[in-house]
Order: sequence, then structure tokens, then C-alpha cells
Amino acid sequence: MATANDIIKWVEENQGWAIHHEEGIHHGAGDVEITGVTVCWKASPRAIDAAGKRGDNLIIGHESLHYPYYIAPAKNTCEPSDGICNGAVYEFCNWLQ
Repeated sequence: MATANDIIKWVEENQGWAIHHEEGIHHGAGDVEITGVTVCWKASPRAIDAAGKRGDNLIIGHESLHYPYYIAPAKNTCEPSDGICNGAVYEFCNWLQ
């Protein structure tokens, strides 16, 4: 099974650069086997509770738990309509399994 470190490596290889300093693992260890993943806008208490009830031990949130934080300028963008974002998500989900 995959670990959070494996996911970070996959993301970096597919986007072509290292993740920014505000991204990555904020709590916990990166070498633990992933039992399930919750993807959310922000790791709110409700999202954390839902992840725990499902047995997910990885939460991927869009927003940081900490504010304020430095926002690095985007090096690459994609629009959902161009199929790149959805394709990348699809490939990632297949890789994770």
C-alpha cells in the first residue's frame, strides 16, 4: 500500500517540481501506510470526524490549518474544462489503488 511520502513523490514527479513549503505533511508521519483518504476544502472538525469514522488516516485539504501562511505564486494552472485536472485526479486514484 501507499504512504503519504509516496503520494508527495507522485505529485512532484507529475507536476515537475517540488511541493511548496506550505504544502506537504503538517501532522503525523509520512511513512505510515494509508488506510483511507478524505479530500476536503479544509480539515474542519466535521471533516476530521468523518475521516475518523471511515477509518481514513490521510486528509488532503486545499486550505492550510494555519493562518496566515505564505502563498507561493502558482507555477502551473489548469482549468477543469481542459480535462487535465480531471485526468490527473483519475490517474492518481488509479495509482493509489
